[in-house]
Amino acid sequence: MFGDFRRELERRRYPGGDHYQGGRYVKPEPEVGTIRASVQPATGKDLEHLPEGQRVTAAFRLYADPETDLRTATEGEDGHPADTVVLEDGLEYEVRQAAPWRNGIIPHVRALVTRSEPS
Repeated sequence: MFGDFRRELERRRYPGGDHYQGGRYVKPEPEVGTIRASVQPATGKDLEHLPEGQRVTAAFRLYADPETDLRTATEGEDGHPADTVVLEDGLEYEVRQAAPWRNGIIPHVRALVTRSEPS
């Protein structure tokens, strides 16, 4: 039933490690894939769980298919950056939280994605 509200979004997964050319950091090319998710506005409660001192300019909740693989920056030990998702505005949003929800009624992955001010 709720699958009708999910649409395809581009997911970008960047490799971990150092990427320097001539002493300057160069953002590596991502592995591009797609996910199916419903995009909803984030709530104030969602934003309370983000680290202090970050200026978030936009935040959304994604409700994705249950087999969706979304990686946050805190997962794993290889120092990889978080996945990003491209929303309808054409901008990349970083995956800050992602967790499966298997309640037996509507299994899904619930994720929080944010866009921050450039530093």
